[in-house]
Amino acid sequence: ALLSFGKPGTQVEGEDGAKEDVRRPARAVLVSTQIIEQSLDIDFDLMISELAPVDLLLQRAGRLQRHARPDPRPDKLSHPSLWLIEPELNADGLPNFGASAFVYAPHVLLRTWLELRQRRTIRIPDDVEDLIEAVYGERVYSAELGEGLRAFWEKTRSEMKAARSEEESEAEGRWIKRPGYKGKIWRIASEPRAEDAPELHTAHQALTRLVEPTVQVVCLYGSEPRLYLDSDRKEAAEINKAPTLALAKQLLMRSMSVSNKQVVFTLLAAEAPRGWRESPLLRNHRLIVLDEHSSATVGAYRFHLHPELGLRIAGKEKEAVDA
Repeated sequence: ALLSFGKPGTQVEGEDGAKEDVRRPARAVLVSTQIIEQSLDIDFDLMISELAPVDLLLQRAGRLQRHARPDPRPDKLSHPSLWLIEPELNADGLPNFGASAFVYAPHVLLRTWLELRQRRTIRIPDDVEDLIEAVYGERVYSAELGEGLRAFWEKTRSEMKAARSEEESEAEGRWIKRPGYKGKIWRIASEPRAEDAPELHTAHQALTRLVEPTVQVVCLYGSEPRLYLDSDRKEAAEINKAPTLALAKQLLMRSMSVSNKQVVFTLLAAEAPRGWRESPLLRNHRLIVLDEHSSATVGAYRFHLHPELGLRIAGKEKEAVDA
């Protein structure tokens, strides 16, 4: 993205690590996850986004027309424009936030939706404080909402408060005690945690953040016991004895994180290969063995390693989704 949409006249690191000049294409469409909202110095003429919390939408808008460019922008894109994909409404007029509700708090999405549907333009930085306050402040919608929306508001608000209370309670039990801790010393080490062990219950994991269950997998080719790092089956990979540091690095370079709820627990139920269990670097990784079509079956699901899209997962009769 930086190579194509970075600041004109600058250099960025290319895929081979060498510095390359930014070369903006005549026209292009970039499809990205929410990583695009982070502090990347990139420039777009137009952005289309699904609904997200208002502060993140403002960050995304910060990637619009941020550079002075030697060539003029297209006439119809002379002003920075962010198009939002509106959530579908059900028969009661309530928004369906779809998959976004699994990523962001539905109550924050609701407040963002209610606030933004009243506006056609946003002035940055003039409107930022007002928008943040409207979504995260203590404002309560009442008379202007219909009965259905008021009930939805209260339901999502209660769910968010309950989730926050649970997270605070979780943090209270896990925080590392201060040097001046006055409590009983046995409480400091009463519940030792296992670090980086996804198969354990979260109560016994040394968590540093609250996330959905994930598992690290390594994709190899062939069939046991003869496995290979590459699809051409030229680089052998022994899994029944502890790997050398060089092999462990090669395996880790072929690893990826799977968080798809449909398969993550099936993967966690399988043991790591015997040799990997002797390696601190690989002991918590799971093996996926790919056939000549770069595919594998795990439970009722079919995995396919695509050279550009990464690991794809599909049920026997279902559309593929990303890992």
